[in-house]
Amino acid sequence: MTAGTSEDIIPGDQYEALTAGGTSDITAGDQSEPLTAGGTSGITAGDQSKALTAGGTSDITAGDQSEALTAGGTLDITARDQYEALTAGGTSEDITPGDQSEALTAVGTSGITAGDQSEALTAGGTSDIIAGDQSEALTAGGTSGITAGDQSKALTAGGTLDITARDQYEALTAGSTSDITAGDQSEPLTA
Repeated sequence: MTAGTSEDIIPGDQYEALTAGGTSDITAGDQSEPLTAGGTSGITAGDQSKALTAGGTSDITAGDQSEALTAGGTLDITARDQYEALTAGGTSEDITPGDQSEALTAVGTSGITAGDQSEALTAGGTSDIIAGDQSEALTAGGTSGITAGDQSKALTAGGTLDITARDQYEALTAGSTSDITAGDQSEPLTA
């Protein structure tokens, strides 16, 4: 493969294969080559969406996404793709907390919205964004994309609180307000 390019296979070709119930001919390794060379992935978010909605899986691994993010790139898999996977009973395993962390530390933003997290939590899933990621966003003057409602659903379902006391402290000292209520805080504390 020529460095920095996606060779002769275009997103349109991927689209045709996916809609016909086929699979992508471009492996994670192929995607990795142009990304490490500072290139971009030839497979669009739309193509990924087709695969996910059809019950397929994403060919682009978390490692590939990580390379693009550390090189100042952007995350190709959108919140909409994640949403479709979650509503279809899938998981958001393709984007790891590590990838989210790299985007946040680079003063980027997470492509996964609070709504997507809510879908996963209500379906009995777990949040992929860890407390460390939230902390990086807060210390950089950002805000948490996970609402009090999302946290509440996780707690009432017997889950755990992903945002730590340290994260809350950083938000409060920065003049912000806490999205997590006293009731939410009390559940993990009493446990």
